[in-house]
Amino acid sequence: MILTFALLLVSPWLVSRFLESRLAPRALVWAYFTSMLAAGTAVLVMLVALTLRSLPHRYLEMTGLECADADKCAGVLPMWADATFSFLIGGVVLGLLAFAAFALFGQLGASRRCAGELDLCAEAVLLPLPKRPNARLLVIEDPVPISYTIGFLRPCIVMSMGLYDALDEDELEAVLAHEEAHVGGRDNLLTLAAQTFAMTFALIPGFRFAYARFRRAQELAADDFAHVLTGDPLVVASSLEKFARSVLAQGRAVRDGTPATAVGFADEGNVGDRIRGLLEDRVFPFSRQTLVATLLGIVFIFGVFSSSAFSVTEVALPGPMGSPACHAVSAAEPHDQYCTGH
Repeated sequence: MILTFALLLVSPWLVSRFLESRLAPRALVWAYFTSMLAAGTAVLVMLVALTLRSLPHRYLEMTGLECADADKCAGVLPMWADATFSFLIGGVVLGLLAFAAFALFGQLGASRRCAGELDLCAEAVLLPLPKRPNARLLVIEDPVPISYTIGFLRPCIVMSMGLYDALDEDELEAVLAHEEAHVGGRDNLLTLAAQTFAMTFALIPGFRFAYARFRRAQELAADDFAHVLTGDPLVVASSLEKFARSVLAQGRAVRDGTPATAVGFADEGNVGDRIRGLLEDRVFPFSRQTLVATLLGIVFIFGVFSSSAFSVTEVALPGPMGSPACHAVSAAEPHDQYCTGH
C-alpha cells in the first residue's frame, strides 16, 4: 500500500522525467491532469482509511459499517485515544473538502465578476468565430496588449485594441488560432479543476510542480495548433515576441492584464521557452499509445492502492447475521465496545 501510494504522489515527476520528450503537448496536458487527480484522490483515500481503521465501534455502526473480524476488535489504545485520532483525521478530510469547495467557488465567482465587467464595457464588440461557432470574440478598448480566453462552459476570447494595433494580420490570425485551441481543448475547464487540486493540496510536494507543467503543456499545445493552422511557426513566434515587447513597453506585466480565471496568450515566465519550442523541429513518436499506456498505468496503480488501503481497515458492510460483537474494553465498562484493527 505504501509503495503504490508513493508512486501516485511522485507520478507528476515521473511524467516529467520520462514523458516530456515523448508526448505531444496536448497529451502531456492529460498526463499531468490525471497524475494530479490520482495523487489528490489517493491522499483522501489514505485519510479515510486511517479514519475508519481507528474509529470507535459505536461510531462505526452509525455509518452502517461493521468490524470485519470480531477477533480483531480488541484495542491496544484507550478508547479516547482512538476516538481523538480518528476525529482528528476526519477533521482533516472535511477541511480539505471544504477548502476545495472554497477554491472552486472562488474561481467561479471571480470568473463571473470578470465576465460581468467585460459585458458592461460600452465599447465591446461581440463577433462569432467562423472556425469555432460556439466561441465568441470580444474586442475591448484597452491600449495594453491583452488576449485571453475566459469562461468555462461557453468560453469567450478577449482581445484588446492595443494588441490589434501591435500585430499584423498574419500574427493576429496566429493569436486567434492559439485562443481557438484553448476553446476547443476546454482548457479553462481543465484549468479550473487542476487549480482547485493544486490549491487544496498545495502543502503536499508535487502538486504545484504538476500544475506548472500542466499549464506549460496547455500553452505549448495551443502554440502547436496555431502552427498547424497558420502553417508557419515563425508567425506564431513573432506574435509572441511582439506581445512580450508591447507589454514591456507599456510598463505592465502580462499577468496584470489577464484574470486569474482565464487562460492567456503569453506570460513572462514561458515566452522564451515557447518560442524555442516553435523553432525546434520536435518529434513526438507514439504519442497516443504512450498516453493511453500512461493513463492506464496510473489508473491501475490507483486501483491497487485503493483496494489495499481499504483492506487494512478491516471494515465491511453488515452481513446477513448482523454485526459481530466486539470485545469489551474492560470489565468495568462492558458496554464500551470499539474496533481498532479494522
